[in-house]
Amino acid sequence: MAFNLNNAQPERTTFVPYQLDIHQQWRKQGTPTLSTISGYPDNIRKIWQQWITNHTLTTATWSPDTSQSLSTCWLEALLAKQTLRRHLLEYLAVIHKCTTEHILHRLIGKTRYELDIFQRNLPINLSTAGDVLLRWFIELIAREQEITPLFVPELVKILNVQNGQDSQNDLAVFTEFFPLEILPALLIEITNCNHLNSPSIRSIIQLIESLPKLPVALSVPPDTLAHYFSSTAESRIKTMLHTGLIAINQQDSLKINLPPETTCFLQQYHASTQLIDEAKSLLRVPSEAPIDCSNARSQAELFLFNVLELVPDTHGIFKLNTKMPFTFGNQAMEIDLYAHKERIAIEIDGYYHFQELETWRRDRRKDLALQIQGILVLRFLAEDVVTRLEEILNTIRFTLRSGRKEDKFKDN
Repeated sequence: MAFNLNNAQPERTTFVPYQLDIHQQWRKQGTPTLSTISGYPDNIRKIWQQWITNHTLTTATWSPDTSQSLSTCWLEALLAKQTLRRHLLEYLAVIHKCTTEHILHRLIGKTRYELDIFQRNLPINLSTAGDVLLRWFIELIAREQEITPLFVPELVKILNVQNGQDSQNDLAVFTEFFPLEILPALLIEITNCNHLNSPSIRSIIQLIESLPKLPVALSVPPDTLAHYFSSTAESRIKTMLHTGLIAINQQDSLKINLPPETTCFLQQYHASTQLIDEAKSLLRVPSEAPIDCSNARSQAELFLFNVLELVPDTHGIFKLNTKMPFTFGNQAMEIDLYAHKERIAIEIDGYYHFQELETWRRDRRKDLALQIQGILVLRFLAEDVVTRLEEILNTIRFTLRSGRKEDKFKDN
């Protein structure tokens, strides 16, 4: 029996993890990103937890409605990690160029004076808060005490004494001796519009800017977010919420039918359910007039990349968001999709792209800069990536074949 892609009904929306992956790419590039997920809290919590699990991360979930502070909630998640002690020992072992067993031998059972000497002799430069935190961890190891969330009140007190303010603004200090990958992500559950105008949101933005690679998301009911956007003046915070907006609307997604040729293509290459939902998500974007067109364009880039990876004759050829060894403007040139060996660049133009004259002019300058470097440029509209998918793929295939024939001719 043939499987009808347009009638596929997954248990929950799967394009949200896909959009979260896009946000994670932005973070890896150092762009402060707040994932603003609009939908029902229970659904968001499940989807976020699944995404966190798939990326082997942990998360803290906090709401301004609770009496517990954000910093306390985050620190509880951090100290609950069973690998925390091991990571700290590995950090000290790397500094001393020795084994973790040797570090344990130098710490366990030692006096405060001996621990003072040990820390003073470390060939590192930590911040004042970093020195205090490291000493606190070292003393726990010396006393052979297990690191658990029971120590959070003590740790919060230390942070407050050091900084004279809420420690949520200083969680970045933990990156001085812990790898960012082990720090808990954050899901903040917003229940009313006042929360979005509160000082805690400003603190969260500051945290994201100081730790741009840390995954942070807001869970916001649709009505609350709509009221905030319509009643609040433009600001840096509002812009960040716009940029990271992910709206969960499963029913609309299920009603969307893919073009027959796209359906046939995805069936031919045994596309995953997630890739199918990504296609439906992209079809929905133009009709909804997205607030942030760059987000929709990034979705189209990632979708096309995933399709190219799915097709055998284009698999492994293109890399996503490649930084080039030459500049464009005041920064390194970046190409949406780039085939290094074939020297072919694919650029995705966003929705309503040609309504902005300066954007059009900038792209012409970019095309010229790439052509001077001997790179062939292919440009496609984001809104065509699904509806004209096969045409786009045929163009890419033709260009790849033409380029290879030309290379062989030069060799002869």
